[in-house]
Amino acid sequence: MAARLSRRQFAASLTAGTLTAVAGCLSSPRDPGEQISGQPLAVPTKGDPDATVTVTAYEDIGCPHCQTYQTEVAPKIESEYIESNRIRYEFRDMVLPADGKRSWEAASAARAVQDRAGVTAFWSSLDALFANQSELGPDTYETLADDIDVDGSAVRDAAVEQAYDETVSHYTDEAGEAGVDSTPTVTVDGSTVEWGDEIAADPVLNAIEQALS
Repeated sequence: MAARLSRRQFAASLTAGTLTAVAGCLSSPRDPGEQISGQPLAVPTKGDPDATVTVTAYEDIGCPHCQTYQTEVAPKIESEYIESNRIRYEFRDMVLPADGKRSWEAASAARAVQDRAGVTAFWSSLDALFANQSELGPDTYETLADDIDVDGSAVRDAAVEQAYDETVSHYTDEAGEAGVDSTPTVTVDGSTVEWGDEIAADPVLNAIEQALS
């Protein structure tokens, strides 16, 4: 298996200020599709918001290993723990742009869907983007958004213009400050799951079971 992408491998290529932390939260009214400076979009969550166990996935939509996680591991977490509201599950951006700006554009596409249609649509968009990872680009962003009844043209524009970089940079920076340096990284109540030789479900499921017991 190829080594996962490390934050250290791309940090030198980032321009100054790309990962500047953004303070604040969504505390005031906003127009859909308009990112207010200093107010990153909320962390997408599902499951029981008050669950005693929180599972956090740090992902880059352009990362092939994240695709493996999203398509092979996340569905098992969903069926075994999220659908039964046994855990709180959250997604956090951690962009390691191995393929130029594609990762940033894809992240903006997903966040544009969240901003326009809410968190349930975000999760649908995230799954679709990973399923179509090999075809990421403006046409794909538009088509996938249209497929879930979100304005595809607006999502396409938001992706191309990287309109949600402020949100994506905020969470990418937070991840780095928390010691996350590769994707995918999954934590269970703040403890990082160790993958071993491959991205697989058992390490995550075992960590969740231990946390619940």
